[in-house]
Amino acid sequence: MTLKVVSDLGLKPELKGFLNNIKMRKYLLIAELFAYPSSDLPDSINACINEITNNYPESIRTLSSFKKHLNRMDLGKQEEYYSKTFDVNAQCSMDLGYVIFGEDYKRGEFLVKMKNEQRLAGHNFEIELADYLPNVIRLFYYHKNKDFVEELAYRITIPAIKEILNRFKDTGNIYREILVMLLNILEKDFGHSNLEQINISKEKDNKVFQKVCNVKC
Repeated sequence: MTLKVVSDLGLKPELKGFLNNIKMRKYLLIAELFAYPSSDLPDSINACINEITNNYPESIRTLSSFKKHLNRMDLGKQEEYYSKTFDVNAQCSMDLGYVIFGEDYKRGEFLVKMKNEQRLAGHNFEIELADYLPNVIRLFYYHKNKDFVEELAYRITIPAIKEILNRFKDTGNIYREILVMLLNILEKDFGHSNLEQINISKEKDNKVFQKVCNVKC
């Protein structure tokens, strides 16, 4: 499996990039919700609410609930909750290459491709891998090629998020709600695509994915 990069046509590159950045800016803010918790998280939630209120009003309730949930914890408890959700059990990994391919060699090929696209887009991430969900959705903003972004979002990211959601046994986990919100936004933005989505059930080694997320917090 490879991702294609198709040349931009039509608008001048500088105008095309400007318009794309306005539309994709929300993904920079949403990415912060999935990053390791910090003291900046409440501000990130507020910024996200302000950014998406008009076009995605159904997301406000989820974000408000997320904020309320986190307000009941100090930073240490937030970090513990995050780690129990995503780090302790590898089945809840947000590394999309692992979600799609497991330990298959295709995972390495996908990661190399993502590193290259991140570099070409000028996104100099310092932590986690190039296929880590927050880094992937940040690329929607940084990448200038809308055809590549559509392919990455529709063919890869949407199926991967659905797979992650399938592994959550605890439906009350607050990060599950945020993942559902992200999925709904992606489907609203890219659901018109005529591309074929990747079939994860054919790509992954079923033996690797026998467990499900079981986080009770």
